[in-house]
Amino acid sequence: MKYIVEVNAKYLVSIEAETQLGAEHKVLEYDGIWGALAFDADEMKTETFRGACLSCETISLNELKELSEDYRKAYANKAACTDAHAAADEEVRRLEEMLALAKENRAIALQNIYTANKAVAEANEAIGVREN
Repeated sequence: MKYIVEVNAKYLVSIEAETQLGAEHKVLEYDGIWGALAFDADEMKTETFRGACLSCETISLNELKELSEDYRKAYANKAACTDAHAAADEEVRRLEEMLALAKENRAIALQNIYTANKAVAEANEAIGVREN
């Protein structure tokens, strides 16, 4: 029997199936499909069906397959982007740790320079060397 299936409240697709539930399940097998509502010949005469038609685009099953493939690719791309973002976050964290360590080492080095300059000044004073 032929059914018209509303898909994701956005598309209408014609499906051959034995039951309404079977038609809905054929559509729900595709990635990116979160909702399916099948209408038989009698239900296609109702206001509910007409209302669904107003907001939906009619597409073929092949177009639905293409949309599903596009969704799958986009989802895979999103996963790859999420992984890349996590790696970038980790690199930022590592660089921030290195910066904190470098700042700490710089402070220690400046303190050592100050101490060394003070020691040189004291030694020069002890031996009577004057700075100009």
